[in-house]
Amino acid sequence: MKRPLAMAAIGFAGGIFWVMHGGTVRISWMTLFLLTVIGVALGWKFHKVIPLCVATLSVLYGISYADWYVNTVQKPVSKLDGETQLVTARVLEYADVYEENQRVRIHIPKEQLQTPRDITTLIYLPLTEQELRPGDEIRVTAEFYLPTYSQGFDREQYYQSNGIFILGSAKNFQEKRNAEAVYDLKITPDAYSSVWDLPKKTAHQIRQQISAQFTERQGAFLTALLLGDRTELTNIDSNHLKKAGLSHVIAVSGLHVGFLIALLLFLFGRRIGSVLSVPMLLFFFLMVGWSPSVVRASIMYLFLIASFWFRRESDSLNALSAALLLILLYLPTAVDSVSLQLSFSATLGLILFAGRVNSALAAPKWISPAWAKRIWNWIAASISCTLCTQIFAIPILLYYFGYVSILSIPANLAALWAVSAVFALGCAFAIACLLVPMIAQPLASVIGPLTDYIWLIADQIAGLPFGLLYSNRTLGIAAVIVLYITMLLLVLRILPKVTLPIGLIVIAALCHADWKQSLTETRIAFLSVGYGQAAVVSHGDECILIDCGGSGHYNAAQSVLEYMDWNGIEDIDRMILTSVDKTHARNAAELIESTPVSELILPAVNRSTDTLEQLQDIITQEKLPVLYYEDDASCPVGNCGVSVLGGIERKLLVRIQAGKEDILIVHAATQNMLLDYLSEHTLSADRLVASAQITEDYGEMEQILGSIAPSEIVLGSGWESATKFAGIPVYNLYEHGDWFCTVSMESR
Repeated sequence: MKRPLAMAAIGFAGGIFWVMHGGTVRISWMTLFLLTVIGVALGWKFHKVIPLCVATLSVLYGISYADWYVNTVQKPVSKLDGETQLVTARVLEYADVYEENQRVRIHIPKEQLQTPRDITTLIYLPLTEQELRPGDEIRVTAEFYLPTYSQGFDREQYYQSNGIFILGSAKNFQEKRNAEAVYDLKITPDAYSSVWDLPKKTAHQIRQQISAQFTERQGAFLTALLLGDRTELTNIDSNHLKKAGLSHVIAVSGLHVGFLIALLLFLFGRRIGSVLSVPMLLFFFLMVGWSPSVVRASIMYLFLIASFWFRRESDSLNALSAALLLILLYLPTAVDSVSLQLSFSATLGLILFAGRVNSALAAPKWISPAWAKRIWNWIAASISCTLCTQIFAIPILLYYFGYVSILSIPANLAALWAVSAVFALGCAFAIACLLVPMIAQPLASVIGPLTDYIWLIADQIAGLPFGLLYSNRTLGIAAVIVLYITMLLLVLRILPKVTLPIGLIVIAALCHADWKQSLTETRIAFLSVGYGQAAVVSHGDECILIDCGGSGHYNAAQSVLEYMDWNGIEDIDRMILTSVDKTHARNAAELIESTPVSELILPAVNRSTDTLEQLQDIITQEKLPVLYYEDDASCPVGNCGVSVLGGIERKLLVRIQAGKEDILIVHAATQNMLLDYLSEHTLSADRLVASAQITEDYGEMEQILGSIAPSEIVLGSGWESATKFAGIPVYNLYEHGDWFCTVSMESR
């Protein structure tokens, strides 16, 4: 057996994964020891059973270790849920500052909370005049709680995969509503300051210099590239990188470690560069923070350096396996980290197949000029690396995100050289800012245009109407199958120079056909915006928006703009506001300022409020046509199957009838309003969209449901855990996230 470490790593990870997802098998350490002895004896006697013994024992060890970790480390911390305690903690990082509060990572000694280990957690604090910095001490009365599942995202699993088992929030001692909050919080600057805080403080200084010398968009990209901090990127910019297949360049990973090591080797040579790389890797890791991909790349590189120093041949697969084992030994819950899964799957694909595919695509003999061969081989290497990283990553991407981009090949060919240049120059810029400020500005003048070029590539490729393969579309799945067949033929070296272009042409044709099919479909989306509402109905070039109001930190205008950008929608033909209040129109003026709106439809009578005044101002400013509707009769709006119903003072109802979908939106109406309306009108629909206020009185709610007879209820808020009401299934936008539906023209 050539690589027992690889088999052991896979089995160990499998055992941990099984426990983390509900598997329960208690194996005593004595039983495990006896099984190990038996396994060693069998392997010694019968060499052919060694792989089976290694696999079985590694799974059992993974199960035992994960079970011990969960019961000894994780559960004692999780039991703090609901407790309120006074804690004194060390600040580990600079705080993430929001509009109303700030979040900071802290370290709490185990003695304070009576836990087996010290706790690292995130705590939400009120805004403070002095900036929280690494090494500060905070003394605060904190309320601890477990993360919840909301917006279709399992926050508990996400935080646990990053070693956070409980969250905290400063307790507000003010019990009166609308009164100024009162907190028990004391900050002692630099109480724990040490040399280990230097990387974080250095990163903060670099971040400030980047913000001062670059445009907002340039600075956001450079900060993400150098420091792994993506908080400055807008959601739309992040989506452009995802659609273009370039999001990996801003996710601190092995790519960044490779850039850093290559830069050191280029500047100092192999011998000195390899020595300097070890402390630089440690400093870089402490600067960007915990990331499975960075840890994986660092461990693999240390194996490579060790082989160079000891003059031994390096085995990449064993190094990858060792990295996985070390990460899971330190943090078993990291097995659920999407970052870890993508990083290891992409690297495994490179190790196993990149060499074969690259050699299969190497320049043919008939290409004689050396420069032409170099260009051909450079393109071939880029294509082979891109394809090989996708072999194991595509199933993970489809499972977690529901789509995969096939535009990564042209995007990487066009942009990756600029990314490497920006990284190298960015490192020089960071050093210059700290040591020689006078040369920072000339470097910035070069980095800025290169960053603009990368954004240009991302924007142009993301703007293409096809290129994303979705797991819920037949043609998308067909394109994925063709992609795998193409990669299989390349690995087997079956006519590679014919296989690749034909495969890419077929994939492009399937994507184009899928896009053409989408033009004949009506898309309906209810966006999760808190207690407010924002629904988008589109067909071809036509787009109708129903309400634009978010609550709390939800900005409905931003959510709508992100949805439009992702789906290639350029403007809004009609905006229907079912009520001119904060719940339904809070962000309407902002949206009208941000994107073209052709017509606005409002209730005929509206209360005089700040929301109405703000809306009237933007209507006058943009010279926007307005239709005030109050008739009882249903009025069709556009060609998407949308119609408006009046008859309720200051409110509108909306009906969507597209294909098999029959949706009634009563989000703006109260229970009494609906009961009065239903006493004079007959309404029925398969799907009822309502707000939480419609559920205030159970008896009245049953009357409403009896009249409309829906087969499903879509709630904009509340009922975080309810799945049914009066026997009718409930889809909660707060809990499950956005609701989508696609209806083909043939079924209309």
